Amino acid sequence: MPRTRCKSSLSLNGPFTLRGRWQVVDYLGQGGMGTVYLARDLNLDRKCVVKKLRDDFFREEDKEKAQQFFLREAKMLSLLTHPNIVLVLDSFREGDDYFLVTPVEKCGLQVEDAPFVAVELKVADGDAGKVLNFRTNVDEWIACGSAHELRFDPEPGTGGLKPYLHVRRGLWAKVTRSLFFDLVALGEEREIADRAMFGVASMGVFFPMAPADQVKDLA
Repeated sequence: MPRTRCKSSLSLNGPFTLRGRWQVVDYLGQGGMGTVYLARDLNLDRKCVVKKLRDDFFREEDKEKAQQFFLREAKMLSLLTHPNIVLVLDSFREGDDYFLVTPVEKCGLQVEDAPFVAVELKVADGDAGKVLNFRTNVDEWIACGSAHELRFDPEPGTGGLKPYLHVRRGLWAKVTRSLFFDLVALGEEREIADRAMFGVASMGVFFPMAPADQVKDLA
């Protein structure tokens, strides 16, 4: 089945190269803030993933704010050293576009292990703080919280994480790779059972990803 192309200043009529190294070859999908492409590292001859800030996500008057969020995400990801957290290979601006490059091996692209896929994320304000609203591949919106939890499972053989959202009655949605990037960007540190953990919160519920002592100091 052909992939649906989203609006972007990138043309995918054929492979093209960014910064003389990252050869973009195909469209993979999109998250709350960015569009994700399959690419190849020409220096090391390996697959990688390029994420570009979506042109159509923010209004023109919000463009600067969107770019700041994207750069914050790149910085946050580059500081994470736990083997279960995705590694940042490069982050840069080219013209009016902002890019993030990560290995394709982390948080693999397969989704056959869950009946649903979480394909879109919208963050809203709620009485207990921010609310993470996910849209599934069957066009159902789910507000993450105590009734719809997030979990982050180790992925055997890759050292990556497999993020999931509880839909209902023991059924889970696999969170796409691009949305996982967004969750990391929204992450924070909290004390859980006398240990500092890095994770993300929604509707007042904190969902840990990894121990905070395995994340580099921001300094």
